[in-house]
Amino acid sequence: MSHNLPGIEDNNEDILPPEKRIQQLLLLSSKIELNTNIAARKYYRSGREMISMADVYTKENNLEQAYILYMRFMTLFLETINEHPDYKNVPIEERNLNYRALREVLPIAENIKTKLLEQYSTQYELYQERKVNIFLRTLNFSYSKTLLCSNSYFSVL
Repeated sequence: MSHNLPGIEDNNEDILPPEKRIQQLLLLSSKIELNTNIAARKYYRSGREMISMADVYTKENNLEQAYILYMRFMTLFLETINEHPDYKNVPIEERNLNYRALREVLPIAENIKTKLLEQYSTQYELYQERKVNIFLRTLNFSYSKTLLCSNSYFSVL
């Protein structure tokens, strides 16, 4: 279930450790550039849409996409929006609505992060087990091949 996100490759050969996968999701969610030609109020409307989309992703159990959107929402409204030149023109009521939404989103994002870490840990453990099993089969094959060769050598003598 990679959804073309980093951390788990489609060919299932390389899976990053759970913490690294979360870090990559955070990197995806932190890339927000403000366009000062767009009114700050439009960012607030887009923020509400982000939450709606993240809620849908959560219901669909697409936790990676939900987490990215919730984190992007928090990044935009905790770190970035106040840099917009039009920020002070956004009515205080709208800013307060967003502030309440931020307080609701934070525990949701933390809950999703916990679930993702559990899911990633399980996947990583299975990945590690597969790697060990492949290695052991390779060793066993090499050992069997060596035994066959050495038995052939002795049978000739």
